[in-house]
Amino acid sequence: LERLTLARRIDIDRALDLAATFLADGSRHACARNFYFGNECIRFAGQSPELLAEGNTRCFHTHKLSGTYRRVDDLPLAELTRRFQADARIRAEHHSSTAAIETSLQMLGDVDVTRFQVMELPGLLHGWSQFTTRPRQPGSTAACLRAVFPYGMQ
Repeated sequence: LERLTLARRIDIDRALDLAATFLADGSRHACARNFYFGNECIRFAGQSPELLAEGNTRCFHTHKLSGTYRRVDDLPLAELTRRFQADARIRAEHHSSTAAIETSLQMLGDVDVTRFQVMELPGLLHGWSQFTTRPRQPGSTAACLRAVFPYGMQ
């Protein structure tokens, strides 16, 4: 298995140009992805600001976005970023969503964490943490995916 894309289906009430969706600007940062798949039975395309996992069973990176502020025109970005980083509610939300993933990944092996960076997107700020996991023994793709998506975690 070289590449796996997991996506959530969102039903809409009109036709979309899937090629245009794939080619759209979308998010521009290190863990954003546009994706497209098509065969004789199904076609889908999408954009995600959050690449959930990349790598292989010997070493992979997991990205978690959690905690969001809307950007506002009347506040300089530096001040908004400072407030975002200091917001106890945002930090608690981010910690609660990353703690389960970190614990799950540690069951596989060694985990390095870059915690609570601020990702600037058009119109939004997100809290972002990155995990690099090196399993003690190369495992299956399924075991790695179970660690990235621990039970009960969204």
